[in-house]
Amino acid sequence: MSISLAKLKQLRQLAQNKFREQHQLFIAEGSKTISDLCRFGYKLVELYAIEENGMLEKAQSISSSVVSIDSKEMERISQLQTPPGILGIFHLPEISSTDQPDTLEWSLILDGIRDPGNMGTLLRAAHWFGCMHIYLCNSCVNIFNPKVVQASMGSLAALQIKNISSTTAFLHHAIEKGHTLYATDMKGEPLSTEKKLKPGIIILGSESHGISSVWEHSAIQTLSIPSFGNTSPESLNVAVAAGIIMFHARISEGL
Repeated sequence: MSISLAKLKQLRQLAQNKFREQHQLFIAEGSKTISDLCRFGYKLVELYAIEENGMLEKAQSISSSVVSIDSKEMERISQLQTPPGILGIFHLPEISSTDQPDTLEWSLILDGIRDPGNMGTLLRAAHWFGCMHIYLCNSCVNIFNPKVVQASMGSLAALQIKNISSTTAFLHHAIEKGHTLYATDMKGEPLSTEKKLKPGIIILGSESHGISSVWEHSAIQTLSIPSFGNTSPESLNVAVAAGIIMFHARISEGL
């Protein structure tokens, strides 16, 4: 089946946030990502697959309604350099805003994370470690960016993700309600010395800019990850740092 020029134009437009908002759709690629998005409750609108390498059969195991296209058409609609051969169009969920935390369990504030690969990896890691509430602030990359969707591997659908409407109000409410807050900082207390961490909110900023000044508050405990060796880089990738901190946080609960 051939894709019409109008449909091709629409699908290619979904690489941009303004058109995702306009059409209320986003793209996901790969059988694992698409299956997980469906499993966690996202609504699949259309599914395309090539016949080669068993892709059509994999797609048919996800949905009974699959549009079979050739590899050249898939290359034209794919957002990836190497198309996996299965592409899904999903309804765009609404991401709500809040000015206060929803839970006393482990959760993350992602502050100014603009790299799509880092954002997707952070969401995947948060899901792995059971940090199910994610709060975004200060112009993070759109979580339905194709590279974020690809890197998150479907985990974004399993998480409770909200935008912070006011960082000042959020911090005030968090302190008022007794939430424990942690921030990553090169000058913070070494993570290795913190044997027991109380469940709380971990604030993570970009590798280049760190966290925003609003989080520089006496109520927030700063943590650092010490480097080893004499030629260590100046900083640690934020997704790697998040994984280390979340692992430490989880194992400290059993101490």
